Amino acid sequence: MKHRTGTRWLVMLTALLITVLVLVGCGGKEEEPEPQAKIPLLMPRFTISLNDAGVPSVLGISLESVGKLLRQDVSGIKVDPATVQMLKEAGIQNFEAVATAEGLYLYVNGQPVPYLALDEETRANVGDLLKLAGVQDGTSNLVQNLLNNNILSRVGVPVVIKLPVDATVGEAELRDSKTLPRVDTDEARASVTEKVLILHLDVALDDQGVPTIAGTSMTDFQGALTEAGLPADLSSIKVDPAMIASLQASNVLLLQVETEPEGLYLNVNGQRLPRVAWDDERLSNALELYQSLEPDSPYIPLLQFFLPFIQPADVELGVSLPVPAGQEAPAAAPWVTE
Repeated sequence: MKHRTGTRWLVMLTALLITVLVLVGCGGKEEEPEPQAKIPLLMPRFTISLNDAGVPSVLGISLESVGKLLRQDVSGIKVDPATVQMLKEAGIQNFEAVATAEGLYLYVNGQPVPYLALDEETRANVGDLLKLAGVQDGTSNLVQNLLNNNILSRVGVPVVIKLPVDATVGEAELRDSKTLPRVDTDEARASVTEKVLILHLDVALDDQGVPTIAGTSMTDFQGALTEAGLPADLSSIKVDPAMIASLQASNVLLLQVETEPEGLYLNVNGQRLPRVAWDDERLSNALELYQSLEPDSPYIPLLQFFLPFIQPADVELGVSLPVPAGQEAPAAAPWVTE
C-alpha cells in the first residue's frame, strides 16, 4: 500500500488532539501523582479508541455522543480509514499528548518524541502557531483561552488515542504515568562540546519565490554558473509562489529559525513561538517514526547521516518576504545565543 505523506496525517492528528484537549479541559476528576518536582497535577488519562473505520469512541461510547453531552461539535474528527490502515501497517498502536502550561508532550507507542515547549513568553502565541498549522480559528482561540486560564493552565491533561490492533500483535505500553521528563536546556547544551554545521544566513524572497542572498539574486548566481560552464541547476531552491502568497495572506513577513542543542526556535514577525524541544532520544524516536511511516522514502539515508549532527548544529536562518505596500517590515527578534 502506498503511504501518504506525513504532513497530512500529522496536521489531522494535531487537530484531533487539540479538539479533545479542549473537551476534557473543561471538567473531569483530578488525581495527584507521586510527589515529583517536574510533574504537574495531572488529570486521569482521557482515552479515545479508533476502529478500523476511523470512528472514535470513549469507553465504548461514540465520541459524537460524548460531544453532545459536553455541547461540543466533534463530528469532524473522524479519521480517514486509509490513514488508520497506514498507521497499523507502520506498527503504531497509540499516541499520547500531555498538555500542561509548560508544553505539549508527545509520545508514540509510549516513546517520547520532540514536543512543543512553552514558557511565559511563548504561551501567549500558541493560538497563532495552531492557526499556522491549519487548525481552525475557533479551536485555536479556545486553546489559547484555556492556557490563559489561571486554574486550567495549572492542570495537566493527558489524552491517549488508541488504534485498532490485530489479535496476533502484542500491545505496546503507554508512557509511565508517574514520569513526565522534559528536555533540560542546561544539560542539552553541556552535552555539545563543539558546534558543527554552522550556518548563519539571511535570505530575502521576492513574489516569485526567488531568493536573494548577501545582496545577490539566485537568478544572478545561476547566470554566473552558466557562463562559467558549470551545469548546476539552482531552480529547486526557488520557493513556490503560491506558498509566498499564502504566507503573505497570513501576514507572515519575517521568519527566523534557530537551532540549539535543546531544540528548534521559531520566530514569526519578530514574535517567538513555542520551541520544538528535543534531545538525542527524542530525535532518534522521531526518525524511527518517520521510517515506519515512509519506509520507501529516499530521504531516510540522508536523515540517518545528519541525525548525530542535529543537536550540535548552529543554524540561524532569517527569511524575509515582500512587504505589502503601506506596511512596514517587522523588526527581527534577537537570536537565543549571540
